[in-house]
Amino acid sequence: MHFEVASAEAPTVAQSDTGPPVLDVRQLSAWYGHRQAIDSIALQISARRITAIIGPSGWGKSTLLRCFNRLHETVEDARVEGSVLFEGQDIYAPDVDPVEVRRKIGMVFQRPNPFPTARATRPIAFAAAPDGPRSGVDVMTLNVRQQSA
Repeated sequence: MHFEVASAEAPTVAQSDTGPPVLDVRQLSAWYGHRQAIDSIALQISARRITAIIGPSGWGKSTLLRCFNRLHETVEDARVEGSVLFEGQDIYAPDVDPVEVRRKIGMVFQRPNPFPTARATRPIAFAAAPDGPRSGVDVMTLNVRQQSA
């Protein structure tokens, strides 16, 4: 796979003859409030290939990955423009359920807390309730944590 950089904010990947991309990112931009984290990303990822997204800290790598399974939108005041096609379907289309997207596109986090504004039990609540934490789940995980400490 050959990488070409159109600008510092918009890397693209030139495809080889491996068939249609499993993930096709088109002009994807993401914001946290007024702060733009990624700008006009165009990227195609083939099935059964290893793709590395590398770059300096703070350049939007994690935000890009969070956009692939719609976790970015769980952050207050976050928004996305552009499209992400997974197996040909735009995951940001109005009729697409984010829970279904997350069942097909998973993430493994470098740190144990992928939600920077939440306490440590919130990711467990998300895992237990993929459509978002419910107060009962959150209380249950907090009680389990306190008993095991």
